[in-house]
Amino acid sequence: MQLMAKGNFFNIKNFLFLFIAYLCLLTLDSYFYDDHGIRDRIIKSKERFASSNKIINGLIFGGSNAMWGISAEQLSIDTDQDFYNFSLPSNGFNYLNYFEYINSVLSTEQKINIDYIIWSTIHPLDLPPYDDFTRDISGKLNSIKHGLNLSLGQHLKNTFLSNPHKFLHDQNTGDFLEESFRCPASDPLLIDENLQDHISGYKHKLQIQKEFEVEFNAYNDFIKSNFPNAKVFFVIPAVFNEISIDKETLDKLNLLIQNAGFQLFLSPSISQMEYICDASHHPSILGREIRTKELSMLLSNKS
Repeated sequence: MQLMAKGNFFNIKNFLFLFIAYLCLLTLDSYFYDDHGIRDRIIKSKERFASSNKIINGLIFGGSNAMWGISAEQLSIDTDQDFYNFSLPSNGFNYLNYFEYINSVLSTEQKINIDYIIWSTIHPLDLPPYDDFTRDISGKLNSIKHGLNLSLGQHLKNTFLSNPHKFLHDQNTGDFLEESFRCPASDPLLIDENLQDHISGYKHKLQIQKEFEVEFNAYNDFIKSNFPNAKVFFVIPAVFNEISIDKETLDKLNLLIQNAGFQLFLSPSISQMEYICDASHHPSILGREIRTKELSMLLSNKS
């Protein structure tokens, strides 16, 4: 009996030790979470629109494809319209985060001045889930009840073996700065042949899932209630290799777009690795120039 009692005591001690250790790990995981500069990007966006009298009449919405792939500065020069790039990694991780971000930056008057919105998203080429409501806009879990942002091993790797990568943006345009482009698919100094093989072999397919329709309708409602004067271009971004598209799926997408009053643009594919940065839908700087020029021509023809 004494041995059993002693064994139970040690089991309780071990459980308490592991429980306290896990709570400490959760705290450290939350405290040392690296947002890669996203919070700073949001602050700079707010400062830019609060302090500048320059009227912006074009916005770029989207995820990382639009961070890497669209230049508001180049669009502004090409079209004589003043654009700002609001793109964020993973579209702010969910549409509620993203809408809150835009509403926190733009005033009602600034929204009324918007004539054009380019909404570029990879989601019609992906499988769900598209929106993670357990995370904030930087990707950090919004409660410790959801567990760790990164495993202990990942934290150690990032601390001792990796160089932190900050997403740096131009405050005036919102564009991804050139120094933020690390391109192992095309930069001779960083070439990763395994990554190149993965990108070359990856096939994208147009697919309209129910989860995407929910997200699309949420964006449609948000845009119509906040940007009454905006003409909206819904853009399927450029990717490496041709996108597989069947007629039924394309008809379904066209119906969504038409009912919303948007205009659809299917970006031409990217066929050369020199125009790719680190993923099939992340262009290099050269790729961004080409992709932005295509959008400039679209806007010029539709104006």
